[in-house]
Amino acid sequence: MSESAIVIDRYEWPDLEGTEIGLRYARYRARVYVLERRFRDPDVLDLRGGESDSYDPSAVHFLATDHRSGELIGCVRSIISPDRPLPLQHHFPCALERWGLDPVDCVEVSRFIATPETFRTRRITSLLLIRSVVRDCLQQGRTHTVFIVEEPFARWLDRLGVPVEVIAPYREIPEENGVLAPIAVKAELCDVALARAHTAYGSARHTTPRRLQFAEPA
Repeated sequence: MSESAIVIDRYEWPDLEGTEIGLRYARYRARVYVLERRFRDPDVLDLRGGESDSYDPSAVHFLATDHRSGELIGCVRSIISPDRPLPLQHHFPCALERWGLDPVDCVEVSRFIATPETFRTRRITSLLLIRSVVRDCLQQGRTHTVFIVEEPFARWLDRLGVPVEVIAPYREIPEENGVLAPIAVKAELCDVALARAHTAYGSARHTTPRRLQFAEPA
C-alpha cells in the first residue's frame, strides 16, 4: 500500500454516534485496544462488541482507512475537555500544573492504533495520525498535546525528532493494564518534526470536507 492509498478522516462525535462507520470504529478499538493489547478489560465492551468511554463525546476522532479496500487501519482521538479533568489529570494529579501547563491549553491524545501489515505502512499511518492530531490542536488554538504512554512510544517520538517531555515518573496504572507516564509535546515543534520525518503527506486527501490536507514547510 502506498501512502497515497491511506486516507485520514476527521470526525466529531455526532458524525460517529449511531452510524455504520461509528460501529466499525468502536469494534476496531475493541479488537485491538482491548482484546489484543489488553489495555482495558473485556467487560467494558458494549452489546455490539464495541469499545467507547465517556470521553468520546468530548473528543475529535481521526480514522485511517485503506482507500482501495475501505479497511480501517488506524485511529486516534484528541480529547478537549473544558468541563471536566482530562484522563491524564485523573491518573497523574497536578502533573500538568507542576510542569507549568494549563489544561485549557492542552488536548489529550489517546486510543492511538495503527495496524497495517507492513512496517513501512504502519510507520506512515502512524505519522499521518499523530500529525493530524497535532495540526488539529494548533487549529483549535491549543499549544500542547499530552499523552499517557508506555516508554517505547515516547522513545519512538524522540527518534522522530519530536521534543518529548516526560512530566511524571512511569508507574503502573491498573485501569490501563500497563506501566505508563504522562508526556507533553509542544504542538508547533511536533508538527515541524513530523513534517521533516515524512514529507509525502497525501495530496489526494482533500476530496471531502472532513478529509485532511497538509501544507508542507519549505
